[in-house]
Amino acid sequence: MTKWIGLWLCSLCLVFAAGYYVNDKRATVPSEVSVHITNVGDGKDQHVSQTALLPQQGETKREQSPKDSASKSDNISLEAWFSDKPKLSLKQIGALIISISMMGEQAIIDTLSSIDTSISDPDAAMILSTMVSRLVELNPEKAWDLVGNMDINLESKQQFRISVIANWANQSPSDALDWYINNSSLTSGMLENNIYPSLIFREMASEDIDSAFQSIALLESENLKSAAYSVMPVS
Repeated sequence: MTKWIGLWLCSLCLVFAAGYYVNDKRATVPSEVSVHITNVGDGKDQHVSQTALLPQQGETKREQSPKDSASKSDNISLEAWFSDKPKLSLKQIGALIISISMMGEQAIIDTLSSIDTSISDPDAAMILSTMVSRLVELNPEKAWDLVGNMDINLESKQQFRISVIANWANQSPSDALDWYINNSSLTSGMLENNIYPSLIFREMASEDIDSAFQSIALLESENLKSAAYSVMPVS
């Protein structure tokens, strides 16, 4: 998660740096203005071309630079954003993701338990997914329970549950498998249930393929076993 955030923010900085460079170049390019003058000299209309130079860099720094005026709007709290879900700038998204990555377990739980978690646009989906992923890092079982209680549509809930198991398996496949086996009554009726063993055993096989093959026998149905075998490396 930390590595992904670092790469994402690096690319974000490059985008803003490129935009600043282009705007800076445009500010120094002279603009030619054609002025129509009536009844000059001999009474004939004339067209006079003159060059109007735009202010050079630094001449009206306080008026042109958006830094001072935008700095406050770039800072937005999760609570403020969740209250009405305004459209986020790239800077605001980056700031929120960094903020989420530093939140503790109880802070994540309290926030997700007290806000409107309905998904109205891609920004909302991304912020919620980031918060759920952060909670998986801290307490996977709590993340699963919290997703189950979120007031979102079924499709979104399925995607979040899959995300929880995928992140959990990546973090500790053996722990994820133990939970999955011991809580089969919770997952057996879910449409995406066959995806869970695929996610878990893919990660297990990457760590210890022999143990992964042996653990498949612990699954309760042939369908689940087939799902697990489908991701095992072929020798």
